[in-house]
Amino acid sequence: MLDAVNHVAVICLDYERSKHFYSEVLALPVIGEAWRPERQSWKCDLQVGMA
Repeated sequence: MLDAVNHVAVICLDYERSKHFYSEVLALPVIGEAWRPERQSWKCDLQVGMA
């Protein structure tokens, strides 16, 4: 049985569209965002639970 979720990683091609889906459609609060120059990509942290 699953007791908690620590984190989930999702790789996407369209950051803004994906961020909209997770934060607006699924209503997961954005708790952090960071541009990662070494990967040339954005990282978005979303609150999934209280784990």
